[in-house]
Amino acid sequence: ERYIKEGLIVPVDITVQLLLSAMQKSKQRNFLIDGFPRNEDNLMGWQRVVGGQADVLGCLFFDCSESVMEERLLARGKTSGRSDDNIESIRKRFRTYINDTRPIIDRFASENKTFRVASDRPVDAVYSQVQALLKDQLKFEPRAAPTSSLLDSISRMPRQQKAVLGVASVAVLAFVGYRAMNR
Repeated sequence: ERYIKEGLIVPVDITVQLLLSAMQKSKQRNFLIDGFPRNEDNLMGWQRVVGGQADVLGCLFFDCSESVMEERLLARGKTSGRSDDNIESIRKRFRTYINDTRPIIDRFASENKTFRVASDRPVDAVYSQVQALLKDQLKFEPRAAPTSSLLDSISRMPRQQKAVLGVASVAVLAFVGYRAMNR
């Protein structure tokens, strides 16, 4: 709770072990890991712990202006009950993003592994672009990819909920990978 309230990042050893454990227990081979890596330490921890056990195809970058993001999070805060949906925590998260997360996005971009989604547009436009990226560029078939159930769930949600889930971050960074682990 302290990490969330202060806009800080959870220690990499905890994060990577949880991710790896979930991947190992899953019967799926394709993964979309929301909000990871958020900093250099996360990326190095992933490479050290997971290494060649997974082929990272790149990251989805949901790009949204700070002003739109602030407006959306403050609106969400009216009903979310989340301790970090207040102006002070939101601004701390912006600073953390600029200092820690944006350089990781730039690194993936330099390797042509960033898939940018302009998320300050209407929800349906963002959703359509994500579907196209998953299917056309990343070759994740909608019926086969584990992300399809998430996307299908989002598409059936009321518009207000979909907006929060679909486009709620200045930058939601997501590893997109193909699992190559032995069982």
